Amino acid sequence: MNIRTLALPLFCVASVAAYSAQAADLAEVYARALQNDPLIREAEANRLATLESRPQALSSLLPQLSAGADYTNRDSSGEAPFTGLNADGDIVSLVGRSDVDSETTGWDVTLRQSIFRWENWVTLKRANKEVAQAEVDYQAAQQDLILRTAEAYFNVLAAKDTLTAAE
Repeated sequence: MNIRTLALPLFCVASVAAYSAQAADLAEVYARALQNDPLIREAEANRLATLESRPQALSSLLPQLSAGADYTNRDSSGEAPFTGLNADGDIVSLVGRSDVDSETTGWDVTLRQSIFRWENWVTLKRANKEVAQAEVDYQAAQQDLILRTAEAYFNVLAAKDTLTAAE
């Protein structure tokens, strides 16, 4: 079942309920529909998602800055037996001990800027067209909502007049 065929009857029922609760003019009904209609919410979400493509495409044309830092602290100690000859030619065993303590700090900053990449410009051009299409789609969804709201509103008024005439 299409969401559009489901949304219109639900909107009519909601309009009748709202009308019976209190009389509302067409502008108030449209304002409520603008806040609650799932189709306009979907169109708005699609529009907002597509609007992000332009800044992303533009970012590839801008300089890229990155920075990093590191710190290393190293402590080590140990003992190792050494066997060797002394000056008299006798074999001597010694134990050597070593202690190492070192600290290293480093940082870097990198700035990259591409001079010219055609695909970045094509991506930006495509993003601009996608944004323009998303705006048109959103405006079409708004026009469709206006039409559906007006039809439902006038159907409710006609039904009320028919009921009054029947009574």
